[in-house]
Amino acid sequence: MSYFYYTKAPWYMGSSAGHSVTVEIDSGITSIYSGAFQNCQNLVSITIPDTVTSIGDDAFRGVENIMFYCSLNSLAAVYAIEHNYPFIIVGEDVKIASPVIDELLSYYKVNYDGVSTSGYLSMLAGYAFKESASHSNANLVFNIPENAELIESTLKINGVLCRDYTFEDGVLTIPVSASEGSVRFSLKPLRYELFTSYGKITYDDGTTNRTEVLGVVHAELPVLSIIAKGETSALSIEVNGVTIPNSSVDLYVNGQKQQTVTANKAGDYYATLNLDTVSDGKRYVLSASTLSNGSTITSETTVIYREGSPVLTEFIMAHNGQTFNLHSLDGTKPVVTFAPGVDFRFTAKFDNVSAIDSVYFVSTRNNLKKYLKGQWDEESQSFIAEGLFDPDNASYVPGSISIEYLRKSGTISFTEGYDFTTDECVNSLPASWKDAEVDILENSDNCSDVTIHIPEQDTSLHITAKKESLPRGLTPENAESEGYYATTDSYGKKVFTKYYEKPGECRLEILDFQENGAGQIINWTIGEMSKTGEVITNIYELSSAFYDGLVNEAEYASMRNDIQQSKYLSESQKSEALWHLNMSRSVNALSTLGKWSGVAVGIAAGIALGPIGGFAVACAVSLTDTMFDWMREYEMNQMLLMMYELQKFGFGFRWAIDPSGYVYDSTTDERVSGVTVTAYWIPYDEDQDDFWDSIPGDSEYGEVWDSLEYSQLNPLSTDLSGCYSWDVPEGWWRVKYEKDGYETTWSDWMTVPPIQTDVNIGMVSTDSEDYAISLTESSTTSASVTLSSQTSTDSKVLFVIAAYNSNGQMIAICADDVTLSSSEDATLSLSFSESDFATEVRAFILDMNTYVPLRGGWIRHL
Repeated sequence: MSYFYYTKAPWYMGSSAGHSVTVEIDSGITSIYSGAFQNCQNLVSITIPDTVTSIGDDAFRGVENIMFYCSLNSLAAVYAIEHNYPFIIVGEDVKIASPVIDELLSYYKVNYDGVSTSGYLSMLAGYAFKESASHSNANLVFNIPENAELIESTLKINGVLCRDYTFEDGVLTIPVSASEGSVRFSLKPLRYELFTSYGKITYDDGTTNRTEVLGVVHAELPVLSIIAKGETSALSIEVNGVTIPNSSVDLYVNGQKQQTVTANKAGDYYATLNLDTVSDGKRYVLSASTLSNGSTITSETTVIYREGSPVLTEFIMAHNGQTFNLHSLDGTKPVVTFAPGVDFRFTAKFDNVSAIDSVYFVSTRNNLKKYLKGQWDEESQSFIAEGLFDPDNASYVPGSISIEYLRKSGTISFTEGYDFTTDECVNSLPASWKDAEVDILENSDNCSDVTIHIPEQDTSLHITAKKESLPRGLTPENAESEGYYATTDSYGKKVFTKYYEKPGECRLEILDFQENGAGQIINWTIGEMSKTGEVITNIYELSSAFYDGLVNEAEYASMRNDIQQSKYLSESQKSEALWHLNMSRSVNALSTLGKWSGVAVGIAAGIALGPIGGFAVACAVSLTDTMFDWMREYEMNQMLLMMYELQKFGFGFRWAIDPSGYVYDSTTDERVSGVTVTAYWIPYDEDQDDFWDSIPGDSEYGEVWDSLEYSQLNPLSTDLSGCYSWDVPEGWWRVKYEKDGYETTWSDWMTVPPIQTDVNIGMVSTDSEDYAISLTESSTTSASVTLSSQTSTDSKVLFVIAAYNSNGQMIAICADDVTLSSSEDATLSLSFSESDFATEVRAFILDMNTYVPLRGGWIRHL
């Protein structure tokens, strides 16, 4: 007989007919051979570590209902895509570790998390071989999923239209001969659903053919979502979501329709829903529904009303010279030019701040979270965080931005009863339970023995709860060595628990020791469950059989992912947190079933099961239910897992990985910030056959693009790097550039698609600088910068130049006092190592006495 114990060790595989099997591969394993899991019909999930670098094609032949858990960019993720297996991303991204491929310059990613306003996904890839590495016969290989169409006219390599490629059976192959390069192409999604793709590079290293994974894309293209804060102390709550552009969305509170809204042209919708008959701790199910391909689809989220709940009143994000007040975006999603290595700064203020223990600013991308912890600033009465979301990867592009907080823990007691007469219990009883046939075999202070039959499900449930004396020799000191886990409630009461499954039975044991050394053991069992004559032994299957959706496996998968990819937990803490998560998942299922069974027993027997002092159904159920609530609030809170109060109320941005363009001074080549850029548009007319061939003239201007319909802003202002970006629909486009001190400039007309990047515009200055700077020489190891005066007056200045890498770190600096006249120049030179990866050089002209800048900043990219 095989038992499934939840211990502090990782999950392992067990085998027993009819059981759902979960497998976690040890991190030391490097290969999974063909046939390893062939025809394992009960295998429902497998966790594959990054150490696995080889998986046989037939390793999972005959396994139909399996979920892969693996890291982004791992071989396991590529294998899952190639073999059409669903997968969930857990842990950190896998970094390329190769003696041949330069991991800093090799990648594959999508420009935005979702479909762009034009209806296309912009895919970006880069590769680079190390200088000393031997290689030949290199090919870039991209998987194009069946739910997307490759727009071959957008395929460019190093900015030039690519003609040497093959595209067959969803695989795009591009031979490359250069030692490094970049690739761009656009995909048009055919359906709103999960979008997965991978990019890899194959090459000969002189002895064998090798494959390196450049990256994996795992993006949800949602048909419908609904987002709200996890709790509120207001009588109404703001919701938002995404769906198919221009579609109608019906919104409900606890099943009652409140209103219908229409999504804008970007697919975003916003609304305010009212919460009726509020009471502290009451839960509200908010749901949305819409039509897609003739079928009704729904999405829902849960909100808790809590008196004194913290209320976010200010949320500021600053990055690369741009500042955004996230509370005044008015439904827009600005395009933010991402600057690698440049810190983010967040500021948040709350009402009822005394209820908050700690605050985190969160980036969620590809279902992975990265955190910046806020520090309390007494002077400003706000939480402030500054830094990078991933200090080990300065090129990490954020996803959606949200703020999450941990509430200060309240007091929880294991001995509180549960009142089953409340409206929350009775009114929320599943419909299938209202006709339950209940047989109360025993209901005393020491034992509850109940059988419940659900006719609609053709399923029976047998629940037994017994209070017994402690086994001889079992003490608080040796309980953990006997397989029990110790927890302490908010009053200091220590309780030991153990959960396990075996065929025909699921059991929770609770040890309750008294101060005098005596105590009791409570055995809480669900057993002899049958459905059409078959025994059901999986508690999660049973939960869903009785009440669909009681056990939210997606939520647990998300929590599990948060643990594994946490930067704040040690490996031992992660192991502890995973154990708590597994336990809470089990106890949740037990207590949920027990709660509904308690209500059903009360209704069927015609009695009111209130907070009973003795050990009857209500007491037994409330003990497990309260314990689960406490474990979730206390244990996960300690492990930074219960930061879900505001998790689903994020703020959307469109991150420009490569900006649509930048503005520079046509005389000095310096980037120009603060330029007002305005987009003009001629919308695509599908009835005009020659639309794309009819290039508008220079005297045509189209219309100022109404960006609010697409949740964006127009006009924009260029950032510190002179960059700007939009995400626009199909049509002809032209941009106007304006700034005091410069001549107004217009771009040429251009089409979308393809997605336009590198629209770099030079503006002519109407002012003149007293000092001119130019880059006279540069290489991978040096740079020389020349300064000249543009006045007739001699002047003595401090001339400073410095080199920086892509992380914004200064790697070399040189300074000198120079005297200039109109006929003289001064040149400074820098030297640095090739391994420093210098990317830019900056120059500064300062007054010798006051060190005040005598001209604007100057930057050149190397």
